[in-house]
Amino acid sequence: MKKFDMSLNKTNKELNIRIWGMYGPDDANSFIEEFTKIAASIQPSEFVLFFDAEELKVSTQDMVPMMEGCFKMYKDFGFKKVVAKVGSNVTLKMQLTRVGRGVGLALEVV
Repeated sequence: MKKFDMSLNKTNKELNIRIWGMYGPDDANSFIEEFTKIAASIQPSEFVLFFDAEELKVSTQDMVPMMEGCFKMYKDFGFKKVVAKVGSNVTLKMQLTRVGRGVGLALEVV
């Protein structure tokens, strides 16, 4: 079962993604496959990539390299801006900020 929803708002130039739960390798691969199809259909430099991650669980240590790969992918696509909404989950905010900084992704965590 998918742990994400993706929608493209061409009017507002946003790729909106809602992610939730605890990710394993199969979840991440499914996410990457759908994400790359959608991102390849737009001009990422004109779009904001917005994540609603309020229901996402903090990733286990063995999944951090996969998260780093995803963050590097977002950076390589060259989105205008990447924003992650985490709400009050301080631990998740710290993890996303650390991983983003590690791969050189300018990630705005709100």
